Amino acid sequence: MISELLQKKEIDGISDLGGISPTRVFPEAVVLKKIDKETLLGYGAMVFNALGPDNEFRKDAMV
Repeated sequence: MISELLQKKEIDGISDLGGISPTRVFPEAVVLKKIDKETLLGYGAMVFNALGPDNEFRKDAMV
């Protein structure tokens, strides 16, 4: 991943690093054998929204 980023003239921290973390960095860090990006994104939304108030975002993420 770093090699790919170094080929670019500019790096955007949000889209180039933050955007790939849930689907590329996290699964590799915890050694997931099967990477299902949709499930990982849903899980990330659930965890993130669980930290906030009990509102519609949280309720939708828990489904």
